[in-house]
Amino acid sequence: MTSVALPNRLTLNLPASSLAALFPRPGSSWRERFLLCVLNAISWLMLAVVRAISVTTPGSPADQIDWENMQTYVEKNVPHPPEGPLRAAVYTRRSIVLEENSLEIQKDQASRFLKRHNWKLVRFYEDDAFSGASHKRPALRQLQHDIKASLIDVVVVDRIDRLYRNLLGLLRFVQLLRDNNVALVSISEGVDFQTPWGMLVLYVLGGLAEYYLAALSRETRKGKRMRAKQGLDNAAFRLGYCNGLCSRCTDPNGFDYCPLFEANDRGNGRVKVPHPVESVAVHLIFLLYSSFDFSLADIATYLNDHTFRREGDYLVCLDHGQPVRRFNISFEDLFALDGEDLSDLLEGEVLRFRTKGVPGLHAPGLFDADAIRTIIHNRFYTGQTTYAGSTNNGSKRRKPVEWFEGNHKALVSHPLFQYCQRKSRQRGNSPQNRRQANRIYPLSHLLHCAVHRERTFRALPSGGYRYYESKLCATKGPLTDRHHTIIPASQIEAEIIAFAGQLRLPDAWRDHILAYLVDDDGLQGLLHKRWQVYERMGRAQELYLDEVNPISQENYDRIMNECKDKLEKLQPDRIPQCAEALPYIEDLSKLLTQATWAEQNRLLRSIITAVYIDPISGQAVEFKVYPVFKPYLPQEFQITTE
Repeated sequence: MTSVALPNRLTLNLPASSLAALFPRPGSSWRERFLLCVLNAISWLMLAVVRAISVTTPGSPADQIDWENMQTYVEKNVPHPPEGPLRAAVYTRRSIVLEENSLEIQKDQASRFLKRHNWKLVRFYEDDAFSGASHKRPALRQLQHDIKASLIDVVVVDRIDRLYRNLLGLLRFVQLLRDNNVALVSISEGVDFQTPWGMLVLYVLGGLAEYYLAALSRETRKGKRMRAKQGLDNAAFRLGYCNGLCSRCTDPNGFDYCPLFEANDRGNGRVKVPHPVESVAVHLIFLLYSSFDFSLADIATYLNDHTFRREGDYLVCLDHGQPVRRFNISFEDLFALDGEDLSDLLEGEVLRFRTKGVPGLHAPGLFDADAIRTIIHNRFYTGQTTYAGSTNNGSKRRKPVEWFEGNHKALVSHPLFQYCQRKSRQRGNSPQNRRQANRIYPLSHLLHCAVHRERTFRALPSGGYRYYESKLCATKGPLTDRHHTIIPASQIEAEIIAFAGQLRLPDAWRDHILAYLVDDDGLQGLLHKRWQVYERMGRAQELYLDEVNPISQENYDRIMNECKDKLEKLQPDRIPQCAEALPYIEDLSKLLTQATWAEQNRLLRSIITAVYIDPISGQAVEFKVYPVFKPYLPQEFQITTE
């Protein structure tokens, strides 16, 4: 965590990671760029994903540079490496979880290396279970950010392939190190990569690392296809199945969920066997989709909101403990294997279904439409194994190209599965037929009922009009407590946009927003580039005053003029684009009216956490905002904070 002092003297503890993905990328038009900059800057201030902004905004240099004052300015505003031992950053990575002690070995090697050279450790940057071909590694991104911030003098790795198994990515990283005067040391290779010979070795090692990864990928694809051909599953965890090793169960839905936890083993661990509870959920999903005309979202809501109980050959859906619907399911045929007698399993037990989850990534939880879609289109539940492989350019295919008879037990029949596929194509919600992303409305996840404060409104498009309705309030709870509120979208959206438009950001924040129109790294990037210009001007003055071999007056004037022009371009308030962006920063309502629905939702949710709607009048009666924004909003509204 990084402690950041904001202009209004509030101090937030903020994570200093995941920054690069939030800020605008080069190549977009200036309008798109500054609109995104404003959206990102506000999100950055409120959602705790920020860069350190504790440096002072520099002023414009005078036409005639005062070198003494310039030196004072640099000492105050530009970070310098401290006196003493080199500041070293250690980067470690392991690609798969099976490399149990890899990270510890790398850290131990690096620690002993730093101790021998008397270097000061800044931080261990650790990426666990990330491929070396990927650029989207949190610790690597943080390392790159700290390099640009002049916090590091040398980067230490155990082997060069820990940084990248991609030659182009490795060369770009080396260029970043060169631009910021940071050295690179690989303990195992023991080569000085700053020399021409060292750079040649670096290219060779980078190429070999990429070749190794490509060869490994080919062998992995062959192994996966062979497993599928043998009828074995390539996925470690799949809803509806487990490995059958009940006596030493490690399944996410084992302890305190499965009735056979720590019972006798049901298989050899290689072939998946039906999970007693999850298999019922999978079969129910196919029944709801095929026979009851439920949409994917409706199925997810139905499973999340209800509990179920087995009564003989029926699965009874319960609402507040009362039966509301019965499903005919043959439990013995569903999850019993040959020779097993599970006729009384789950009898009378109350079940609440949940997703499988993945150990180390996310725990079992609620269903959503995407989870239901994955199940509906998966042939594995019909007793088949599939192989998708990858395309010629190396990207993974979404649809299988081969399928084989599996050794596991089917949870649904082939006719039922094919019927669901035809129904999905008719509805147009299968992945191959969908061409549009999920639509985000301006007030998605923002509107709450003022009576049942935890319940949200949903967007309801109908016949060219849009509404927000309190569906949960009309379907949940006692009958005497239910109500149904429908609000025209244009009415409530205009009201909330007008409220957010009255927010007036402090002037000190404006500079941080405008800086991202000039440099992708904001104020910190501007400071670094200005310091580089000052260094060039200083070197030019030294050469001009040199008594042995001075440069000519013409060259000196040319360099100084070039530097002054570059300094002007690095000053946000002198750039026409920034001048055109200012009205949008000073009037957020103008920005909101020109943003897309998704951008409006993102900006509003960066300021407001909830808007509470009166169920009778359908008007907003309370706004809950982030605390930092409350002083800058009009006091006539009822405003609360997190």
